[in-house]
Amino acid sequence: MAVVETTDPAEAPNRESGKEAPVVVESITMAFGDFVIQRDLNFRIEHNDIFIIMGGSGSGKSTVMRAMIGLQAPAEGRLWFEGQSLWEIGDTVRQDLMRGAGVVFQSGGLWSSMTLAENVGLPLGEYTDLNAREIYEIAQLKLALVGLAGFEDFYPSEISGGMQRRAGVARALALDPEILFFDEPSAGLDPISSKRLDELILQLRDSLGATIIVVTHELASIFTIGNNCVFLDAQSKTQIATGNPLWLRDHSDNPTVREFLTRGHVDSEQDQTTDEES
Repeated sequence: MAVVETTDPAEAPNRESGKEAPVVVESITMAFGDFVIQRDLNFRIEHNDIFIIMGGSGSGKSTVMRAMIGLQAPAEGRLWFEGQSLWEIGDTVRQDLMRGAGVVFQSGGLWSSMTLAENVGLPLGEYTDLNAREIYEIAQLKLALVGLAGFEDFYPSEISGGMQRRAGVARALALDPEILFFDEPSAGLDPISSKRLDELILQLRDSLGATIIVVTHELASIFTIGNNCVFLDAQSKTQIATGNPLWLRDHSDNPTVREFLTRGHVDSEQDQTTDEES
């Protein structure tokens, strides 16, 4: 079993801790049949965290997130969501519980045939009794919150990729969730758009008090927004580090973690030190 580094040593999550933290992952294994993606995952996400799920390509980051948003059951273990065991409460109760979470998928996941206001209003029309005017007004408010005031009647094809991501965030906020999930939010964006999206994520955490979980391998975003993380290793198929990403970058003894978080520069630094000593 891999040794897991952490900057905040704690006992393994249990039922009581699941009632305290919004999300607790307890001995989770994700698999497709006999093919294991990740095994023996144990970590907790606290209120107001911006929690990063990171790791190299093929490490199963998005698969783990799918379990956390109620789309794919783990092969083993328990996932506590707001104090309830997410995969032991039945489909109907799980769907009701997940209304307390908003999800922003890659590229925003907007319906191309709908305006931005219609996209944002979609969950409101499905899960509330609000009339059309009320839904439009709330959609205006959510779009303004992400910096898209005045773009209510635009279609996704008429705005930039960065604006599409922001519209996706507005839709995720439609039902006023306390927990927000982002799947590779900066993928394919230019550096300026990525920076603005990072700033928006920080703003949402600070202004709304939201707990935010982000799947990403973008180092600039990880160090800018993340205060806690889990590192999933593709080779050992389990977690090998948890804690503050900046601390892990500067102090981790695990070469895989350090290489990832320094873009491989740690090896160059060590080689240079060795040469100087020689």
